[in-house]
Amino acid sequence: MVQSKSTSHSHVLEFEHLTRDVDSHGETIEPLIEQFWYQVPKTLRQREYLHDGCTITVEINWQRFATRLRRDYGLLRPLREKRPPDKDWYSKLSRPLRIQTDVTISGTNELASHQWYPTFFLNTFIHEVFLIANLAVPGSANFYRTSIARPKQRDPTEVRLSAFAFDNGLMNSLDGEWPALQILPGKDVCEWFSALDIGYKQRADTRGHQACRVARPQVDVYAQIAFRDAFCKVGGYRWLRPELPRQATREPHADSDSGQGGEDYQGDHQIATFHIQIL
Repeated sequence: MVQSKSTSHSHVLEFEHLTRDVDSHGETIEPLIEQFWYQVPKTLRQREYLHDGCTITVEINWQRFATRLRRDYGLLRPLREKRPPDKDWYSKLSRPLRIQTDVTISGTNELASHQWYPTFFLNTFIHEVFLIANLAVPGSANFYRTSIARPKQRDPTEVRLSAFAFDNGLMNSLDGEWPALQILPGKDVCEWFSALDIGYKQRADTRGHQACRVARPQVDVYAQIAFRDAFCKVGGYRWLRPELPRQATREPHADSDSGQGGEDYQGDHQIATFHIQIL
């Protein structure tokens, strides 16, 4: 029996800023954020995608992220409490966190050899983690100043996913405003998202995807409120996904002349767009 070929592609996730953008209700929200990342569900550490004869496995170890996040909030706490901070607090806070992660491709297809191909699936997974984390604990995944790099890559892939709308919604809720939000178990939100079975699809192809109604109505209602809150406060969004190249909205395929992933790529750098679609 012939075994399929597996190739591992190393990437570096760089987080320039991990903490929240605002301080309000920090004594309530920040311990919840720290707890989420120290107990991050297994499904947010590894994700498997199937595409055109290939199995793509993305693995991210969030332990260093959790440790750094707790340290950074600890550095900020004296400032908020009007106590003397650590003498090097700013330089420590400003130092980027880099996490090495791997994308393993088993099998082959006409796209698997392109530089952007494994990076796309890592970027997709980052978008999923962002959504799930912020639905569980609003404001917990602030990936606005985050990038994905590969060895010898000319330009990193900018992620730019801000948690401000989620964070702002939770702060308003704690202030007694509508809607009343609640913290949800990460495992439940993961199960809700898994039941949607979106994969890397860019367009809803079933009424179930369009309605986003699954067996966990509590999470579903919360998601609808969160989307509504984000939409009302920020506006102009569609569905939470990174953009594939235009032709990849059906099935990804490379440009026959350039060998690249289509006009939405610059060299090996994917231009990812984050948006919400109100279906």
